[in-house]
Amino acid sequence: MWVFHPDWVFLIGAGFAATSLVLARLVPLDPALVGRLVHELLENAVIHSNPGDRVFVRCDRLPNALRLIVEDTGPGIAPADLPHLFEPYFRADHARTRGSGTGLGLTTAMLIARLHGGTIRAENREGGGARFEVELPTPTET
Repeated sequence: MWVFHPDWVFLIGAGFAATSLVLARLVPLDPALVGRLVHELLENAVIHSNPGDRVFVRCDRLPNALRLIVEDTGPGIAPADLPHLFEPYFRADHARTRGSGTGLGLTTAMLIARLHGGTIRAENREGGGARFEVELPTPTET
């Protein structure tokens, strides 16, 4: 399915801020699945942030891809946990005391990105917090 999103805007309440997502071309995607991917990343950022922290969402158009970035100003990710974040049922020790998740949210996000021929990765932000980056391929110019 081809879907055109001229101006995606995510409004996040309760002290969270987000940027406007502007897509300027047609992107081949399943809107429900990509919506789920975004939901999983936003939920993860909110759950692992403290009151007053911020969550930022940005979308960039690259020559052959769409890049979605979700960043938070929370405590970040333990370096030992980074290689395991997308494994099914993985939950970092500190995550076990917060929320009631099963450890499938980031796995779901990864599978959706791969289903669309894309990639997902996680890292810590300079200055604190986590950064998740998804790239989904877009059609080449003909």
